[in-house]
This record gives sequence, structure tokens and C-alpha cells, in this order.
Amino acid sequence: MGVLDFTKCFSPVLILKEKYVFEKFKGLTIAIDAYNEIYRASTGVKNISQMTDAYGNNTSHLTVIISLISRLKSYGVKQLWVFDHSSEEKAFHNPFKQDEINKRILRQQAVQNKLQELKAEDNEEHKDRISSLEKQTLKITEQTKNEVKYILTQLGINYIDSPAGFEAEHVAAYLSRTDKIDAVYSADTDCIPFGAKIMIKKKGQEYEIYTYEDICDQIKDVTGTDADIYDIRKICAILGCDFCERRPRVGPKTVLKKYKSIPNDSLTEKQRKAIEAFSMDPVNIEFKSDYDEKINPVELFEWLHLIKNFDLDNLIDSRFKKFFSEADRTKYKGMVKEKIGAIKASASGTPQT
Repeated sequence: MGVLDFTKCFSPVLILKEKYVFEKFKGLTIAIDAYNEIYRASTGVKNISQMTDAYGNNTSHLTVIISLISRLKSYGVKQLWVFDHSSEEKAFHNPFKQDEINKRILRQQAVQNKLQELKAEDNEEHKDRISSLEKQTLKITEQTKNEVKYILTQLGINYIDSPAGFEAEHVAAYLSRTDKIDAVYSADTDCIPFGAKIMIKKKGQEYEIYTYEDICDQIKDVTGTDADIYDIRKICAILGCDFCERRPRVGPKTVLKKYKSIPNDSLTEKQRKAIEAFSMDPVNIEFKSDYDEKINPVELFEWLHLIKNFDLDNLIDSRFKKFFSEADRTKYKGMVKEKIGAIKASASGTPQT
């Protein structure tokens, strides 16, 4: 969710088409909120079950993820994908977020009940409604995350896992604040109160760029005094976020005028804890500025073709058109087809010619 009405309170410093956004970061490193992108990729298609692998698992998200990886590569952007801590462990979320998590669980249960009710009716008129509800109940599994990590590894692209109690946008923002990376790409606006210096947020076909310095300037334009990260964190706590509810009678149009007149001791306990949560620094982050593993696209293409049911020619010539040169694509296709031919020959007992 991020911060409630953040984009109604603050304006982006720039709104640009994809090409013009990422060309600005050529040679620089962007930290990508992996969960955010996997979820967007998984729910962006009309029917989340329209593309499946040999075992019936959805693969539509892999097409979108591969496309993003390739486009960023073509713009000369260095990528660091940041994954949430394992969702199978209790320490996955910041403990301050537990109330919000409980609310989400209740909402998920209500949606799941409605979904089962509509499916039981077996009415063709409910088809679109069922598809919409399925997206709302979609869970990103560890298997899904591991498949994306596998793709990144085979393409020589760096990724990290967030430590327990911290989510990807928090870690990415921390890396931005400490100058380990140059921008954060996420839909979660709490990147800014977490400390990101630059946040890139996709909106429709355009991209909004928010910067810490410009947001401080927007606050100063209203208050007439300098602002810093504490001001931003207090404003976001008053607006409401994953850690606390909004303060009554203060909204996005009035918060910049009112927040200084609200003493800290009049904030709710959860709002004070939200400011504390925004201020926490992740620990034990294993981060490499350069990823020097060998690229192994042949094994990746073989897996995507044989296990994930991707058409080989379309996969290499279309999905990876911006990642590899034409000569390399032709070479890799030949290598994969030769390897597949050997596998089929071995299975049938027919010697290769």
C-alpha cells in the first residue's frame, strides 16, 4: 500500500515515457522492488491462467519480467533486484505492520469466499468477475520468486534478499540513502520516508520520478521553513501508511499546512511507531556492486522452452531481442536446438547424425 494519498500530497519532479526515463539512468544502478514487479506482471494479463508450463503453473509473469529485464539492459541500466524476505518465515514483515497484515488477511478471506461462491454457480456471466477476484487472491510463492532469481542468475544480473523484518522497498531505499544505488523502482511510495533519494513509479504508460530534495522543497514552499527526512516521515505517518491509520481531519491537501502544529506527543502510539519504523536501518545486507557470474543463456533458454513451454524462436528473437545481438541469438538458438536434439535422440535410442 505504501503511504495513503502520497501522490495527492506531493507532485513528481518529472513525468516521462519509459525511454526517456531510463535513458537518464544509463550506466547507473536501479534497485527494483522484485515483489512489486512480479505481482504487477502476474496480474497485468487479462487471464492469469492463460499461459502455463508443463505442470500447469502460470508463466505469464515470466514473459513480462523477461521483457523488463531486456528493456532495462537495452537502455544501459544496471539492475539490482531486491526480494522480500522469505514469506514462509514469521519474521517476514516488520512487526509494526502486523495490524495492516491482519486487515489484509480478512480482506483476502472475504474475496476468497466470494470467489468460491461465484465458481459454485458455474455461470458464464461471472467469468470476468471471477478473473478479477482471482487476481485479488493471487499469492506470490517462493517457487515464483525462485524462478525469477534463476532467470536473473543465468543472465548475470544481481539480486539480493532482504533480511528478516524488512521488505524490499525498505532495503532498496536504504541502499539509495547510503549511495549504494542511484534510484529505486517501485510502486510503494513509502520508499521516500524510508530514505530513497530518487523513486521511479510506473503509472499507466508513463513513469513518475520523485526525489527527496524536491519533496523537501515542496514542503518548504508551503511552510516557509527548511524540511528534512523527519518532516517527511511525520507527514507520511499523519497521512497513514502500512504501520498506522490516518490522523482524522487531516488529508493530503492540508497536511503540509497542519503537520508542524501537531505536537509529537499528540500523535498516536502507532503513528510514532511508524516514524520509528521509517527510521530503522536494515542489517546484514549481502550486497555486491558488481555481479561477475558467467552468463549461461543456453541453459536458461532450454529451461524456458522445455519446462515453461515458451516457443524457442519467439523467446530468443522477440523476448531477448534487446538483450543479445542478432549474431548471439542465432548462435544460442543453434546450441539449444542441438542440445534438445541430443536429448530426444538419447530418449529414443536413435544415434545423432
